Amino acid sequence: MNAKPKVSIVVPYYRGLEHLPALLESIEAQEYPLDRLELILVMNGADDGALDLVNSRFPWVRTVDPGENLGYGGGCNLGAREAKGEWVAFLNTDMRVDSKWLTELLAATERHPDSVCFGSAILSWNGKRIDFAGSAMNFLGVGYQPYHGGPASWLPEEDRQELFVCGGALFMRRDVYLDVGGFDEDFWAYYEDVDLGWRLWVLGYDVWL
Repeated sequence: MNAKPKVSIVVPYYRGLEHLPALLESIEAQEYPLDRLELILVMNGADDGALDLVNSRFPWVRTVDPGENLGYGGGCNLGAREAKGEWVAFLNTDMRVDSKWLTELLAATERHPDSVCFGSAILSWNGKRIDFAGSAMNFLGVGYQPYHGGPASWLPEEDRQELFVCGGALFMRRDVYLDVGGFDEDFWAYYEDVDLGWRLWVLGYDVWL
């Protein structure tokens, strides 16, 4: 039997101490073996107590300090370069992932073995409303989320190709992510995921939700 792939989870962190424990606890509770995971917390800015929290409660988390705020895309890119996993996942700090999150993403990679980029649906904190479940772009090139704010019952029941998936819950082959240049850091925050999805399609890759 093939060994389970190593997965690196990168979290660009900036002033999110109230959310960080829930995120790390949810990752610790993954069905996926913790010894096949690494979590890299990129410290985008001054420490607000996150280091003490990690050292005392989550010693398996690795922290990287770039010495400045690199923005979301820059933090993700630094984390991806530091990562050791075959796959890299990016998460916003204010996330709490389902216990099957990684096993379901990896199952999707088996259903679509030639694909390199996958994304998660994202719900509101109480699970009743959709934050992200699909993507689109208008004729001016502005990306948007057509299901945003809708009820959770609108979630698609099957895998679906998308122009892009949300960078706050994105899962990608690390070698391809680095090869295509990762997120364009000129975006700083927002639309870096739209740009990445567009570039992947232009380069011959597809993107799945």
